[in-house]
Amino acid sequence: MIPWDELAIVSHGSLQYLNVYEVRQMLQRAAFVHVVVVDNGDDAPIVARGLISWGALENRLQELNCMNAD
Repeated sequence: MIPWDELAIVSHGSLQYLNVYEVRQMLQRAAFVHVVVVDNGDDAPIVARGLISWGALENRLQELNCMNAD
């Protein structure tokens, strides 16, 4: 398991205008295996919205490429 202080965190707002390929590039450049996506409002506590997994993203992209090749 990854300790809390070593988790990669990205705000939901910074991802909302990226496409999947750009998210993949971001993960690849930073060498992240997992990224926690959070909402962090002005006065609100930080809330986890989800998790992006490099492996799951790669698998999904490969599936889509196979489907598009047919």
